[in-house]
Amino acid sequence: MQHLSDRSLLLLWEQGLSQSLIEKSLRLIVHTFPGLDIQTAAALSIGDRDARLLRIRKALFGEALQNATHCPACGEKIEWEMPVSGLELQTIQPAAERPQLEFQYQNKELVMRLPNTMDVLEAIELESPEEQSNSLLQRCILRSSLPFERVEDYPESLKSDILHQMESLDPQANIEIQVQCPACQHAWNMLFDIMNYLWTEIGQLAHRLLQDVFLLARSFGWPEAEILAMSRTRRNWYIQMLQS
Repeated sequence: MQHLSDRSLLLLWEQGLSQSLIEKSLRLIVHTFPGLDIQTAAALSIGDRDARLLRIRKALFGEALQNATHCPACGEKIEWEMPVSGLELQTIQPAAERPQLEFQYQNKELVMRLPNTMDVLEAIELESPEEQSNSLLQRCILRSSLPFERVEDYPESLKSDILHQMESLDPQANIEIQVQCPACQHAWNMLFDIMNYLWTEIGQLAHRLLQDVFLLARSFGWPEAEILAMSRTRRNWYIQMLQS
């Protein structure tokens, strides 16, 4: 994994202003993990993609995750801290290694792969959850000798088995946090979206970096490249001296 400098971070953030959340997340992965291009990153399983984003998050901001939400029962604001390691459910796999799922149904064979980003983008264009699920599974079929042309015709027991095995092989793809309200004791599961979380933090850091550059450039006349090339420790010392 490649170190992400402040200059590179600002450039990725700026480019990401005109990109979708998924596109800029894939480009962040490509920049940070040498050897990947955008097509290879898009072909990573959802869990492997999000495992890489968690690794990037830890490298940029450390182990602690600050969380906040409102209780759906009473509206109380809840804040808590948890470690990144508590959400790491799978190891990062080489991009070339794509596990296959094999199923037997009535002595016929079905071979599938795990869903990736492109599958999700295609599925979310559809209206109903059932259509989305069927589209996702259809795209993941590698070969089949089953007596069904479409996933819609699969028995529910088979579709359930497929989804269960996909979740087992790619657990990072669906992360839920158990939350309990201290005010009313209501408990629920909250989906953790690493893409939204990480890019919110990157946006906040980018604004702080721009403020630092503005202050030091105005005070000392230093160019942006020199300011960003400094360590954050040295930069903070200069800023503290200006503010003292």
